[in-house]
Amino acid sequence: MLGAAVWAALSVAACSDDDGSSSAAPPGPAALRIDALEPSGGPRASRDASCVELGRDPRATIGVVLELEHWTLRPPGACGSTLQCGAVRLTVDPESSSPLVVASATAFVDAPMNTLGTPLGRHTFHVALVGDDGAPFVDRKTRQPVEDELVIEVTAPGGCGGAPLDAGTDAPSDAPADAPSDAPADAPSDAPADAPSDAPADAPSDAPADAPSDAPADAPSDA
Repeated sequence: MLGAAVWAALSVAACSDDDGSSSAAPPGPAALRIDALEPSGGPRASRDASCVELGRDPRATIGVVLELEHWTLRPPGACGSTLQCGAVRLTVDPESSSPLVVASATAFVDAPMNTLGTPLGRHTFHVALVGDDGAPFVDRKTRQPVEDELVIEVTAPGGCGGAPLDAGTDAPSDAPADAPSDAPADAPSDAPADAPSDAPADAPSDAPADAPSDAPADAPSDA
């Protein structure tokens, strides 16, 4: 369980021609919204979905897909004088005694649900913008933090109608292995083995053996 923010995917760096020295006013107010949830290896759950499945990976990861406006994503210390700049902080179950907290400089935040005491059940996904100093970003006009929240039921893989883990891993390997081995093995071996061996063995042995022996023996003695 994580009580402090864990930084994820911090590969964003300031370039030499964009060192954070710009202080131009942003074109609009910063905005943040949870667009969807994407479990690892599972079906995407839209914002209005009734449930989302745990990820199929060992950490049961659920990715939180974000929509941002007028906000520059950068890791701590990389904003300089750029306004409306910083990261996002995801908190799963913010009211619990041991919430899961992940900070990221990307618009896709991974939540390792196996770090929670009870991964299944109803969970709250809360996201907020944080400034370069890690403090919650407050809108200048509304004086309110820029944040969003989604409450959704989390089920086991396959619980929301997606393909369960077993089907996804077995189906491709079973079908090719079973079908080709059964059909070719039975059909070719049975048909050629019976038809050619039976017909030639019976017909030639009966007809030539009877006809030549009977006709020459009877005709000369009778005439």
